[in-house]
Amino acid sequence: MKIASVLLANLASASDDGIEVQTIFTPSECTRKVEKGDFVRYHYSGYFDDGSWFDDSFSRGTTYNTYVGSGWLIPGMDMALYGMCIKERRLVRIPPHLAYGDEGVSGIPGGSYINFYYELQDINNRNDKVEIEDVEKDEDCKYGAVKDGDFVRYHYVGILPNGKEFHSSHDDGMTYNTYVGKGWLIKGMDEALLGMCPNGKRKVSIPPHLAYGEQGDNNNIPGHSTIKFDVHLLDRFTPDDRPLVTTTFMPENCTRKTITGDFLRYRGRGETMDGEIFWSTKGADTYNTYVGYGKVIPGMDIGLADMCEGEEREIIIPPTWAYGEKGSPSGAVPPSATIIFRVKLIDFHNPKDEVQIIPQQDETKDCTKVSAEDFIRASYGATEADGAIIAETQEIYTIVRSGILINGLFEAVPKLCEGVDYKLIIPPHMAYGEWGIEDYVAGSVVLHADVTIHESWPPIDAAKIALCDEEPKFEDCSKEGTMSQDEFETCLERCARIQGQPIKTREWALNNQFNRLDRDESGALTREEFQFTIKDHDEL
Repeated sequence: MKIASVLLANLASASDDGIEVQTIFTPSECTRKVEKGDFVRYHYSGYFDDGSWFDDSFSRGTTYNTYVGSGWLIPGMDMALYGMCIKERRLVRIPPHLAYGDEGVSGIPGGSYINFYYELQDINNRNDKVEIEDVEKDEDCKYGAVKDGDFVRYHYVGILPNGKEFHSSHDDGMTYNTYVGKGWLIKGMDEALLGMCPNGKRKVSIPPHLAYGEQGDNNNIPGHSTIKFDVHLLDRFTPDDRPLVTTTFMPENCTRKTITGDFLRYRGRGETMDGEIFWSTKGADTYNTYVGYGKVIPGMDIGLADMCEGEEREIIIPPTWAYGEKGSPSGAVPPSATIIFRVKLIDFHNPKDEVQIIPQQDETKDCTKVSAEDFIRASYGATEADGAIIAETQEIYTIVRSGILINGLFEAVPKLCEGVDYKLIIPPHMAYGEWGIEDYVAGSVVLHADVTIHESWPPIDAAKIALCDEEPKFEDCSKEGTMSQDEFETCLERCARIQGQPIKTREWALNNQFNRLDRDESGALTREEFQFTIKDHDEL
């Protein structure tokens, strides 16, 4: 009663031929005002001039819902509502001739002035349409705009006209996933989603006849209520969609493309349409798998087919070809999510692959080739397919059959011409295998080797480094009773050398022979250790 008296005291005395309206609160935003023919929802309290109460909607917990200017209200209330904004609050004093006249009604004596405090909750009209405001929009719309029949995933916040939130998908911790245009949504939302692009944001206002109508939702949304949504569309797809594969970079000289059964190594990342990354390779790491054998999701098997080494692709995969309605087992990919992979194929091979030998200059028919028993001096360097260095170019000295060379080199070297530069492409099963070598080469790497054989020669037994016509005398070569390595080499200078450089170098062979004779490993030869058999030459 006291509150009513204070409010009514703000009204000046009204004349007998009119009403007096005073606005006591105006919202900062007013996009629409009450007009004749509108349907309104408002709360009110009714008082007589003496401050005594006669009716209110607040105690009933429901708004008063009616048409304005259509004869459903007393004339004075029609007049009081015109021009009002949602959330606006007013005081009104209505004279008897614009209220209940001299006759009055139950609870209101004839000739009474009546006063109302009221708050407007909502305005709508039978002619209202869905109102849409794009807050954020992908102008390129590269993933396509929503159309009838699409399946969509979106987040939303639902708001009543008075600003009260009635529901949010964020509170549920998941997106709302549904078909558009198939009756799964209220009519206004079906209309509001059309034309939206993934990752777009919209503000939507839906009149009650396109929302929950006269009854509301029997929960949080009153009957006859306009409802508003803040919508964030995450992705869309059509059930008939197949994976969409786009090449974003194609290397030159693609001589071979992936086929079913190939083993691939690639780098990249996977993300949802709204840009959330759920998978990526790191640094030099690769993802390694077979293609066409169901080792990856079906859409990825399609996306990796017919691909060149070094090619880069964008692969858009609808959920029917990805992780479906349940999402990925790890939870990284949400249910019913369209996913996008951006990948670069590093290399690929097939278990049936042999070494590819690609000469970098012309070969001659009579070129010199080595045998498996020969010593070679060669240049060797190796990289991955994308140029990442495995071994810097260096000279190597070895017997072909020594076991030092990886299988691919062992098979290829006897087929190479001396003096010709070659590019060798060596599959991992002929190189460093599935596991590679820690801190040297990754597993399953296709090796790209640059090889040149500079010279070769037949092997020479290190034990027969020299032939002597006259046996060297120990005392002639030793000054202190034992023979040092330097003295040993000087002693053999008088012996005839066998033609050709044995093993790596003559110095290496001499050192090998000295160590062979130095049986007590003293670092010097005794008389007994220094022996020559002139006849058979089986020591040197």
